[in-house]
Amino acid sequence: MLGALGHVVGWPIPQGGAQAIADALAACLRSYGGTIVTGRPVTHIDELPTAHNYLFDLTPRQLLQIAGDRLPTGYRHRLERFRHGPGVFKLDYALAEPIPWADSACLRTATVHLGGSLQQIADAERAPHLNNHAARPYVLLAQPTLFDPTRAPAGMHVAWAYCHVPQYSTVDMTDAIEDQIERFAPGFRERILARSAMNCAAMESWNANLVGGDISAGLPDWRQLIARPVLSLRPQRTPRRGSIFVPPQPHPAPVCMACAAPMQRRRCCVGPSLRVDAGAGVGAKPCLTPYLFPGRARRACSITPTT
Repeated sequence: MLGALGHVVGWPIPQGGAQAIADALAACLRSYGGTIVTGRPVTHIDELPTAHNYLFDLTPRQLLQIAGDRLPTGYRHRLERFRHGPGVFKLDYALAEPIPWADSACLRTATVHLGGSLQQIADAERAPHLNNHAARPYVLLAQPTLFDPTRAPAGMHVAWAYCHVPQYSTVDMTDAIEDQIERFAPGFRERILARSAMNCAAMESWNANLVGGDISAGLPDWRQLIARPVLSLRPQRTPRRGSIFVPPQPHPAPVCMACAAPMQRRRCCVGPSLRVDAGAGVGAKPCLTPYLFPGRARRACSITPTT
């Protein structure tokens, strides 16, 4: 879905920040009588109330920790073979002014990918898989306040950028990322008011699904694009009766959670269900979350909870 939107109207951004999506989902769930409990880590499935179905929005590693002793040996071994990909090093910025792009066309989109030539991009993305750090990393950068000024004080801006690094890397990529931004936006550093950095360990600490800093929740190579988390006609269902495994980035690929949700709703249509997440947002907002499409009029997307 995001890939199609990227070609048609540009990647959408939620008005008010990504928390607006979690707030909308939480509000929808509560409107149907659902309850959300946060700040209570689940270490074993026995800690959960009795339910017909359990939805685990976790990585295979966490599912094994919570319910591994309830799963067949063969299935456990298949989950243990699931591989995670490179991690990321991420920077968040507070800016005095918009980024001074050399090409003004970059001011018309909320997301900019910085890589240079095709060969430079290929080299930069190959490096983390070889346990190396690219001197000129492929940088993914977002500048949401160009289209959603509510995210920053009047007249100011925010941005964030990240690059791929080897899993569990502790290398500080700040200079490499900012050098790459400066390459396409001379004077960028002069507009920085403050920055915050997160390496792989910080990413996993913030969200346990980001194992080793892997934001794709699993290496998206040719095999794991299909076997996600295992090769099966119903990859989201575990052999345990009354249990459904919903990985954070299910088949067919990362950022395609919408594909799994309808399937799980069809299979969980009877009786109460419980969902276990690595993290959950709370709040009370309408179920209709406004989105901003760069270059187009503002539209709205309906949010359907995966209950």
